Parts: sequence; structure tokens; C-alpha cells
Amino acid sequence: MYRGQLVFPAAARRWLLGTPRPSEPSQPTDREMEILALVSEGLTNAQIAARLRVSDNTVKFHLQNVYLKLGVRNRTEAAAYFLRHRAGSGAGRPRR
Repeated sequence: MYRGQLVFPAAARRWLLGTPRPSEPSQPTDREMEILALVSEGLTNAQIAARLRVSDNTVKFHLQNVYLKLGVRNRTEAAAYFLRHRAGSGAGRPRR
């Protein structure tokens, strides 16, 4: 508390307001693109987690980062972005 006001670190304020860090890269990582490719195929978080051998929480974490980086609000918008901008380039193709 400072002067009767609750004080939050800058990172907490950004998280609460839903704004990305200024230094955050605007492009998803290779792993995020891999997850995004699977989302665009219609897989659920649980199916993605099983395929990539990670936890559901890991998939959720990566998707939240993708949403921030792409400026989208949900998996449907993220998948649409992927299909418009990345699918033709071969980026983010899942390994099978």
C-alpha cells in the first residue's frame, strides 16, 4: 500500500489489463506455432497435450502467449490467423 492505494508491479498490471510487454516478440515461437497448427486442425487442448506429450496447462500457457502476440481473443481467431498467414508457408507444421 502506498498513500492508501494498492501497488502492483508493472508485470501484474499488464497481466490484469491484458496488455503485452513492449519488449515481447510479436511472432509466436516454433512451439507456439506447432500448437497453433494443431488448434487449426480442430484438436482440443487435451488432444494437443497428448500428441505433444505435455500437460494441458502447458498447452493453455502457450495459447495465452499466442493470443497476446497475435492480438486475438480466442482459439477460433488464432486458428483463423494461422490459416490466413502461416498454413501456406509450412511454418508450425506438427511433427508426426
